[in-house]
Amino acid sequence: MPGALSRKARNKRSESSLYFHISGEITEAERTVYITENTADFNSVDYSESTVYTGVKNNSLNISTGGDPAYQVRNYGGSVNLTVHKMAVGYHSFGLISFEGLSNVPVGAVITSATIGFFVKNKSGDTQIIGLNKMLKTWVAGTGDDYQAAVGDSCGAYQTYNTAAWETVGAAGNTDRSVTWSGYLTPDVWTDNIWLTLTDGQLLTDVQGMVATPAANYGWRLTRTDGNDDEHYVNFGSVLYTDGYRPYLKVVGTW
Repeated sequence: MPGALSRKARNKRSESSLYFHISGEITEAERTVYITENTADFNSVDYSESTVYTGVKNNSLNISTGGDPAYQVRNYGGSVNLTVHKMAVGYHSFGLISFEGLSNVPVGAVITSATIGFFVKNKSGDTQIIGLNKMLKTWVAGTGDDYQAAVGDSCGAYQTYNTAAWETVGAAGNTDRSVTWSGYLTPDVWTDNIWLTLTDGQLLTDVQGMVATPAANYGWRLTRTDGNDDEHYVNFGSVLYTDGYRPYLKVVGTW
């Protein structure tokens, strides 16, 4: 159920996340939390010594303008891949990711840093630039793995199949996602089995807004921003991929 969140049994709150009493007054301290479906260490983060909240969903939206329309109504919320590609003209895939566990951070928190991380399972080509835009509409991950979308699932053609279409297929319309780029994932060298991270900038602004207004937390859309329809792709590990290699959001702030 979207919005139904649970805290991991192994969560431990470090000293930095406690309130300190000074001269009888309570002073807020800096805290660091992670939102992820990992239950093991990830990207050099010691899970057992970290404050971790669950509540992450993802999906991939395929479009095939001028091609097979059936491709646009397939669901990928149950895949181990979060795929972004430009395989050919009009034949693209976009990723969706949402960290609903962010609602565990109090509305009045002041966020000072935010980092989003993805593990590259495999890819083709060496020039892809993956851009993130904040989503402006709710969406449903579903449980498909290259299957026909079920009623109510999100897919390339529909925000909710088959009752509400995106403004533009692939959630590309100006009412579907923000026109402002949250940032870009670009490694020094493209290779398999590496972590890609994006820190602060517009991403920080996005996260602060999501904390302040949890009902407007629809996550982000991932797309290749380079202009080539060159048959190249990136498969990130999804929330269902191997434990320790799933996406995460790191949030630092005071509350």
